[in-house]
Amino acid sequence: MDVARSALRFGFQSNGRLSKDQAEMPAIRDEIVEAEEEGVRLEFLIQPVKVSLLKNKRLGVKFQRMRLSDLIKA
Repeated sequence: MDVARSALRFGFQSNGRLSKDQAEMPAIRDEIVEAEEEGVRLEFLIQPVKVSLLKNKRLGVKFQRMRLSDLIKA
């Protein structure tokens, strides 16, 4: 949350992408609320699968959506 909020304050677009769902998010609830109020957009169940250097020397990140599934019982 700190990095996402700081990025916004420096004028960058800021999205929080987490591989967990909201219930498992490792952050203090008040920080989540404050970040959303500041404009941080949170996306859950998404993970990075590829990072590449673009021609303009910026990083490109490809993400993959995930979904929750039941645990397989052995």
